[in-house]
Amino acid sequence: MADNRTADVKIPLGSGYIYIAEYKGSIPADETIETADNLFGYVQKGATIVYKPEKKTIKDDMGHVSRTITTSEEATLKCGFIAWSVKKLPQLVATGRKATVGNKTTIKIGGISNDDGLRYVVRFVHPDKELGDLRITIVGTNTAGLSLAYAMEEGTLLEPEFTAEPCDGEGTLIIMEETAPTVSV
Repeated sequence: MADNRTADVKIPLGSGYIYIAEYKGSIPADETIETADNLFGYVQKGATIVYKPEKKTIKDDMGHVSRTITTSEEATLKCGFIAWSVKKLPQLVATGRKATVGNKTTIKIGGISNDDGLRYVVRFVHPDKELGDLRITIVGTNTAGLSLAYAMEEGTLLEPEFTAEPCDGEGTLIIMEETAPTVSV
């Protein structure tokens, strides 16, 4: 008799790729978002998805009955980029503007009146030939600000934190899609 207790239990290893594209009301197809133009950069130290519900428990005075409900929720995607293009910084800063004249690109950051109000589709793709690919998608904006430290013998790590916003009529914050493996083990 086969042991089916661990059929869906996996140990994912490795990192992945982050794609960022402007959100235009719906989540694009995989082949539309997962392009070289939408690849933000190359990840170092992986990506972390965090879902935090806030709960409230209501009890009677005598401790006989209680009910716990979710009162709010938050989802974030954190990552670190070790290789990235300065031309893509406006995707991380709502007040960022980019202008290119000839071979010179100028990025301006700041000025509350320059907030573009844009939201982005942020897709993390964890490729795994053995276990199957995993795609995690949120819609939101970077809420961690921007910090660039230039130091000798260290890469300048860019560490955005995207806070998810509902992306459909059900209030979905995170979409996780798993694709079957491309090879059998």
